[in-house]
Amino acid sequence: MKRSTPSRISARTRRRTAQGPSDFGEGIYTGEWTERTYAQCLRRAEGLLFGGERVLVDANFREEAWRRAFLEAATRWGVPGLFVICQA
Repeated sequence: MKRSTPSRISARTRRRTAQGPSDFGEGIYTGEWTERTYAQCLRRAEGLLFGGERVLVDANFREEAWRRAFLEAATRWGVPGLFVICQA
């Protein structure tokens, strides 16, 4: 039976794979870790989509390249892609 609510994938993935806290711009918050985190989120999202699940990705997506990658994945899987932009 398919879930009625989407599976949630979060950029918090980076904290699950790292040891100990880091300050912004250091440790797990470097560009290298960000690349690794978003790549892992994208793989997880595609795996869930392949299994017929709905997916919600909760991440910052500051870089256009990552926004584009996730939208292109949605297109490949034939599902709608949507970004919600929150500004204070």
